[in-house]
Amino acid sequence: MTIVPDLTTRDLSGSKIRLACELTFVPQVHGQETYYHIEVPAAGKFFRIGYPEYVFISMLDGTRTVAQALTITARTLGAEALTQSQGLQVATWVIENDIAELADQESVWSPRRQMNNNQRGGLTNRVNPFWMKIPLGSPDQLLAALLPSFGWLLSPVASMVGIIVILFGVGCAATNWTKFIASSAGVLAPNNWLWMLLAWAVLKVVHELAHGLACKYHRGEVRETGVIFILLAPMAYVDVTSCWRFPSKWQRIHVAISGMYAELVLAAVAAITWANVDSSLTHHLLFNVIVMASLSTLLFNANPLMRFDGYYILADLLNVPNLATDANRFVKGTASRLFFGERHRPLQILGFRRWFVCSYGVASTVWRLLVCVSLVSAASVLMHGAGLLLAIIGVFSWFAVPLWKVVVDFQRRFHEKRPSFIRALVCSVSIVVVIGAASLWLPWPGAMDAPVVVDYSDQSVVRSSVNGFVDHVHVMDGEMVEAGQLLVELHNDELEAQLHSLQLEYQQGEVQVRMAIDRHNAAAAQIARRNLQSIEERLNIIRRQSAGLRVHAPVAGRIVARNLHQSTGMYIKEGSEILTVANETRKELVLSVGQEEIDAIKIGDQTRFRIKGRLARVGRMERLDPRASTALPHPAMSSSLGGPLAVTEKEDSDQPSMRLVEPRFRGVITLSAEACQDLGAGEQGYAILGLRQVSIGEFAWVRMHRWYESLLRPSQG
Repeated sequence: MTIVPDLTTRDLSGSKIRLACELTFVPQVHGQETYYHIEVPAAGKFFRIGYPEYVFISMLDGTRTVAQALTITARTLGAEALTQSQGLQVATWVIENDIAELADQESVWSPRRQMNNNQRGGLTNRVNPFWMKIPLGSPDQLLAALLPSFGWLLSPVASMVGIIVILFGVGCAATNWTKFIASSAGVLAPNNWLWMLLAWAVLKVVHELAHGLACKYHRGEVRETGVIFILLAPMAYVDVTSCWRFPSKWQRIHVAISGMYAELVLAAVAAITWANVDSSLTHHLLFNVIVMASLSTLLFNANPLMRFDGYYILADLLNVPNLATDANRFVKGTASRLFFGERHRPLQILGFRRWFVCSYGVASTVWRLLVCVSLVSAASVLMHGAGLLLAIIGVFSWFAVPLWKVVVDFQRRFHEKRPSFIRALVCSVSIVVVIGAASLWLPWPGAMDAPVVVDYSDQSVVRSSVNGFVDHVHVMDGEMVEAGQLLVELHNDELEAQLHSLQLEYQQGEVQVRMAIDRHNAAAAQIARRNLQSIEERLNIIRRQSAGLRVHAPVAGRIVARNLHQSTGMYIKEGSEILTVANETRKELVLSVGQEEIDAIKIGDQTRFRIKGRLARVGRMERLDPRASTALPHPAMSSSLGGPLAVTEKEDSDQPSMRLVEPRFRGVITLSAEACQDLGAGEQGYAILGLRQVSIGEFAWVRMHRWYESLLRPSQG
């Protein structure tokens, strides 16, 4: 068993240190200062150091002690040389980051350490269900072959054209914003996941290909490509760390931003096409491309809190290549100083950048915690039983193992550094007490809300008055019509035959009446008139039924019907609904209220609401059902269609239908005339019902309890 020495308690002045093998030092000039970039090929890491640090580190060849190296550095640089304290801090830093190792043969810092670490890390990556990295070899030769054909796309002129295309695509989306928001309603529906996954996979291949081509464009080397599975979701990657050798930071930024640039160009082209086609299927597929190539790319790749494109761009703009390392060192040093009273080497960064790096360290730590919690929650929800097992593994590896290390460190300090142990214990207990008191006494700051959907309050259902086949449809879904306008034509061969037969009988009856009159036979004439009257009554009935084959709009309004254009040739029974004509000037909000929010509802009060993509408005709470029900208030609220309410299939129904998982109250909010004209039926949002009268701890406990019940519910059903 190997024991790693505690460098914080060891005096490195008399220790001999040697640099790791295959290090690459590249001088670079930033402003008026010269820096050196250190590349560790085995770990794929890059660091930046100043010239005094470079001179000192270059003396660490395994034959000199740290004190001797500092003496030589002082003779060489004079007043600019590192002090003894600074030199010891640099020595500790190079060992902690695997740039160097102790040359003492009795030390465990042998050349095998890095190899063992890499092997353990590789094994962890291969078996970690949350992050599996599968290398597929080097694409360098392939990219070199593609560069002559596609390299011109990375030129300044082509880049400017691409930016213009992106701006034009943004303009197309902005001018069709209402249509764009309406298209987003079903983007998260389960039946759309496959299309989104395919769009994601293709776009990420294009993204990484752009990175690789940009690196080759600036004469860099692409060492490796492969696939990373984040919670089983595939994402391609390429190793373009060689771009850190580029002398210009703008070249490095060009490599980092090229992937997002390529996706945004594709998103813009998709938006332009989406705005100019009529096919619903094409609209749906293009919208998936727009979302995955723009929103997801900006939120994921451009996020500087994760070590993706945005991080490297930010590090170059700040001239801080070790941004994450320095930020993490600040967070660890601050925590160590707070809990143990120990001081560590301060950041060698001054001015605004120092403040920014410190803030970045705190933000990235919080973000990593949120990502871990989100991945664990996603695994438990999306994969049910297996996901619960993955969640347990994630909690153990991400939280339990670090916590155990803290406990072991506390035990060591109890025996070796009793004052630091007491300080850490007091700080820990104080933090727990403060958090506990805050969770019990502080109110939850979030407001109560409930989902709403815009719907028509005045609808005229158009039904067929006769049996028949749809012969012709004169309107489309969403079209405005006037009262009396022809909507649909039906045909019924049997009804038409009856009409023709009765018309002939009526003509024959008229002839019989005239013949009886001509013969002056009063009795025969009277009988013939009665027969003619009976035929006329039957003929009028058939004529009214025949008139029902032409369906007209009972009132003016908007046509509401699904797949109306596909009903041609369909058989419709008498009394069946054909379509609905809705009054555009009379709309309402359908509201779904949970058990927690019911006390905040007051009939007649003005209620604020917000529809997606629009400003907040006010409506009047008109009514609320007295009893909760599992009936779905509106189809658009179903989670199967991308809505906010969890649903399940009805077990006692022959036809496929959905019901709510938990009973909820249905309410209605009336809208002003202005809101009726501005809002479209089917648009979704939420009503703001007021602040929650619960503490932070109570709210968190209720949410966790419901989340746990949702995990168990599928297995019980």
